[in-house]
Amino acid sequence: VATRWYAPTRLPRILKKYESRAPESVNWLERISWDLDAQVAELTVRPDVPASWHSRYSSSGTVRLEATASGCELTQDMEFSMNFGLIGRALEKLLKNEVEALLTQRLDVLREHFA
Repeated sequence: VATRWYAPTRLPRILKKYESRAPESVNWLERISWDLDAQVAELTVRPDVPASWHSRYSSSGTVRLEATASGCELTQDMEFSMNFGLIGRALEKLLKNEVEALLTQRLDVLREHFA
């Protein structure tokens, strides 16, 4: 399954001076492959960035459905990295909270949809 996501751009405070040059939104394509018997999915994320950047960014993880007394619980474990040398490691730290917030919002959308 492939899903395209859009979210407004939110830069960390330290990068606010670049806000005028940032796109209005960030976009990415998720590909998810389910093992229905195990109720686990492998997830990969490809941001809409120039192709030359694809090898510099990676994001992947798993999504799990677990039975509960009231239905099921959807959980995700995600990892991401940026390979831009020292700048990338600094950006990764700065953007970590924003990426986590986006992934949490995405999970909330999925939970609401399947509730």
